[in-house]
Amino acid sequence: MDTTILIKTNKDLKLQAQELAKDLGFSLTDIINSSLRQFVINQGMVISKIPIDEWGDEGVWETVADFRDKNGKGIKSGNLLKLLEKIG
Repeated sequence: MDTTILIKTNKDLKLQAQELAKDLGFSLTDIINSSLRQFVINQGMVISKIPIDEWGDEGVWETVADFRDKNGKGIKSGNLLKLLEKIG
C-alpha cells in the first residue's frame, strides 16, 4: 500500500534534484524512496562535521603503497611483485 508524504524543501534544491534524477532515469519519488529504504536498512544516517568527498568518505587518506623508487620514478613490475611477496 502506498502513502503520500508532504515535505517542505527549497524550490531550487527540488528542481535540481528532479533534473538530476531525470538525467539518471529516475523520478524524484524513486530517489526519496531509496533514501528512506537506506535509512531503515542502516537504522539511521551518518551526520558528520567532517566534510565527505565525492567518493563518500571523509577524505582522509593514507599511503598504503608507494610505487615510486627513491628517485620518484616508477618501479618495475617485477620488483613490485617481489616487494608485495615480502609483505604478503
